[in-house]
Amino acid sequence: MLKLNSNTPIDALLDTLDRQGWVHEHDKDDQGHLTHLFIASKDCLAYAKKNPDIQVMDCTYKTNRFDMLLLNIISI
Repeated sequence: MLKLNSNTPIDALLDTLDRQGWVHEHDKDDQGHLTHLFIASKDCLAYAKKNPDIQVMDCTYKTNRFDMLLLNIISI
């Protein structure tokens, strides 16, 4: 179980991603709410840089309780 150590769940997630070596970017709105989150492994990014020819992106699959879209990216 993840201990938040008085962090918000998002801050705890970002800290965990940093510790585990994931590449991530995020944006927040004026109120500090998370609006965008990108997470990828370093290996996947290196592969995408070497093979940028084909990418399939689909963000119509699911939304969460806030109607935020989930973007699944599959690259070949």
